[in-house]
Amino acid sequence: MDSSVSPTHGEQEQSVWTGHFGCTCYHPLFVFNQFGDLERCALRAGNVHSADGWEQVLKPVVARYRGTVRRIAFRGDAAFAQPNMYEFLEAEGIDYAIRLPANQVLQERIGDLLRRPVGRPAHYVQRFYRSFRYQAASWSRPRRVVAKVEWHHGELFPRVGFHNKRGRCEQWIKEGKAAIKWTRLSCRSFDANAVRLQLHALAYNLGNFLRTLATPEPIRGRSRVCARSSSRSARRWSATAGTLPSKWRRSPSPAMCLRTSCGWSPRCARRRLRRRQYERPAKRAGKSAGDLSPFDLAVRIPAARRPDAGAISHRTGGSTRPPPGKTGGIIR
Repeated sequence: MDSSVSPTHGEQEQSVWTGHFGCTCYHPLFVFNQFGDLERCALRAGNVHSADGWEQVLKPVVARYRGTVRRIAFRGDAAFAQPNMYEFLEAEGIDYAIRLPANQVLQERIGDLLRRPVGRPAHYVQRFYRSFRYQAASWSRPRRVVAKVEWHHGELFPRVGFHNKRGRCEQWIKEGKAAIKWTRLSCRSFDANAVRLQLHALAYNLGNFLRTLATPEPIRGRSRVCARSSSRSARRWSATAGTLPSKWRRSPSPAMCLRTSCGWSPRCARRRLRRRQYERPAKRAGKSAGDLSPFDLAVRIPAARRPDAGAISHRTGGSTRPPPGKTGGIIR
């Protein structure tokens, strides 16, 4: 679970200036699963806390999975470090890892790990862990706390936290913003913008389902933003077989290309072949494609693919056939 910012540029209802984000915005809340599917989302006003209204978002998701899976785990940022959140997850039997805001008591428990290790600085990341029991003043009982301290080469102070793969939720939110454009909430009323957010969420889940179902194995782990940007250069890649390939290789030959919009496209292959045979030789010769002489075409197109190869003589001799070793490429 994580919250995000949706900037607004008009006079939408409940869009409020927020100093933390530095803009007038909405503050929606999202819940994802481990596959990147958006389980539930809710549009909120721009001046609410990051964990405001988490019960209406998280509890229906837990109720839907209750009895269908054997184990549920929850991850959240420091904004969800609340006693009522802990008690709800423990009552449902859900494992959780929620970051704690730093305080003086926690700093003292790991004080020996915050001192720089003795010796010369290592060229690799040095990691230290500490597990202990801790009870805040607002907690009803003590709970386990795990701290991770990292010393990076070239950095003066250590990094304290427990952030393994926590950024994946933020990456999925970034995909929704860049690929689905779910921050476009330009309706005047708040309810209309909430409906638009749900429609964007439906489009996001549909795209994520198609990605996991029909995407080739080499690019299955890429985000929708990376897939959209890489499709622009997909024509430069050729397949190793006539069916959907399992591996890719760079090839100078004009083979069929793979596009997200048209699939296997012979049209793209013909365009690439025409560019290699006519446009590039003309550019090197300082001419347009229509000003190429038969000799320019003869020395560019191999004899095996040239129907009138016997009718064009070469400058290397008086024979009407190309000399050995000069059947293709540029003669220099």
